[in-house]
Amino acid sequence: MHYWGTEDHMQKGNGNALRTRVYIDGYNLYYGCLKGTPYKWLDVLALVEHVLRSILFEQNGQPVEYGFQTPAVKYFTAPILTAFARSDDSVSCQYHYHTALCAHLSNGLEIIKGYHDARPARAHVWQEGKAARESPMIEIWKLEEKQSDVALTFAMRSSPQANFLP
Repeated sequence: MHYWGTEDHMQKGNGNALRTRVYIDGYNLYYGCLKGTPYKWLDVLALVEHVLRSILFEQNGQPVEYGFQTPAVKYFTAPILTAFARSDDSVSCQYHYHTALCAHLSNGLEIIKGYHDARPARAHVWQEGKAARESPMIEIWKLEEKQSDVALTFAMRSSPQANFLP
């Protein structure tokens, strides 16, 4: 796998560099982009650096570099619950991915963990051509990720860049 010099890029930076930090919702990254693809071992910082190189930002007619703050990546996730994992290795795969990211990005990564709440609930059975209210109710497990989204929002709003957010 090729990495784009993340350690060097984070340590550099001149006074004109645009302060940059990446906030990642691990659940949405996986289920929205990576699941079912061969890219599960994604180097998230390398991807962001690659994308940022294609975005030209100028100040007073001069290009401005992006200077990553430490940590450059804040990764919000919740550990998979074994009882709800889709395969026998899901929990260990998530653990190994997070361990690899930490080893690769070192102090350039902070993983912020939420948790999953699992409880019994009731839901309507899906039946083609029928409204939910016309379908019978059944007992199900309701699984919700907790605290990750709130922690991500709070981290973004409380960062030094927050005064630039709407």
